Amino acid sequence: MKIQWIQDFLSLVDTGSFSKSADIRATTQPAFSRRIKALEEWLSAPLFDRSESPVCLTDAGGKFFPIAEETLNRLYQCKDEISRENLNSINVISFAATHTLSSNFFPSWLNKVEETLGIVRTRLESDHMDKGKQSLIKGHCHFMLCHTHPKVDINLNQHHYISVVVGQDRLIPVCAPDQNNQPLMQLPGTSDKPINYLGYTPSSGVGKVVQHLLLTDRESVHLDTIFESYLVGVLKRMCCEGRGIAWLPEQQITEELKSGKLVKAHNGSQEHEKRWSVDIDIKLFRAREALPNNAEQLWHYVAENAVGKLLKSA
Repeated sequence: MKIQWIQDFLSLVDTGSFSKSADIRATTQPAFSRRIKALEEWLSAPLFDRSESPVCLTDAGGKFFPIAEETLNRLYQCKDEISRENLNSINVISFAATHTLSSNFFPSWLNKVEETLGIVRTRLESDHMDKGKQSLIKGHCHFMLCHTHPKVDINLNQHHYISVVVGQDRLIPVCAPDQNNQPLMQLPGTSDKPINYLGYTPSSGVGKVVQHLLLTDRESVHLDTIFESYLVGVLKRMCCEGRGIAWLPEQQITEELKSGKLVKAHNGSQEHEKRWSVDIDIKLFRAREALPNNAEQLWHYVAENAVGKLLKSA
C-alpha cells in the first residue's frame, strides 16, 4: 500500500474520469490506471465500475472511500503536528519566501537584522507565494516574506495573521531596446498589433499585482500573452532576448536598466510612468499565536524598525 494510491483513488472518486485524474495527478493515463489497479489488487476487490461514464464506485469502493479519506486526513494532520513540534523544538527561525526575494532581498535584509541581534540561525524555503502561504498556514515556518499591494488580497485572515512592511519596490514594464536604444515594444499597443506579453502564472504574488493593474486599464491596453512563469529571473531573461514585455521589480533589473539591456516599455513621459508603473510593498507575515522566543525577538526588532507601522491586517 502506498499513500499515492489513496490520493489517486480519492482523485478518481472526485472526477469520475481516468484522464482528468491523470492530468491532475501529473501522470499519464496508463500509469494512473496501473496504480488504481494495484490498489484494487491490494484490496482484492474492484473499486470502480468502469462500464459507467463517469466511472462510479462499486460496493467495495463505497466501503473503502470513507476509510481512505479519513486515513489520508489523519496522516496529513499528524504530519503537520509533528512538523510544527519539530520546528519549535529547535533553535532555528524558519522563513518561507518567494524565489525573487530569497535571492535578491532576504540576504541583505537579514544582514541588517543581524547587525543588531547578532547571528540568527535561520532556514529559508524558497517557492512561489501560494506555496509560502500554505507553509505559513500549516505551521511549517515562522514567517513568510512576499510582495504585496494594498488592493490585492492574498487571503490571509486578519484575525489569525499580522504583517509588517520591511521593504518597498516598484513594478515597471520593460523590454529589450532596438538599434536606436528605443523600446522594441511600447504600451499600450493596439487591437491590430497587440504587444507580446510575458506574464506571471496565477501562483505568483507579483503576478496578482500586475493582473490587478491590467484589469484596471484593460480597455486601453492590448497584450498577447505568449509566455508565463512565476520566476522573475526567467521573465527577465526572456525580456533581454527581445521576446516581449514584462512587469518586473525595479530592484531586480537595476543593472540591466543601467547597461541598456532593458528599457522601459513606454514613451518615457511622466504620464506613462505613473500610468504603467505600480508601487509594491515587501511584507513579513506571521501567525498571531505565540512563536518561540528567538522568533518573537526577531519580530519585535523588525516591527520596531519597519518601513511602516505594524499592520493589524494582512
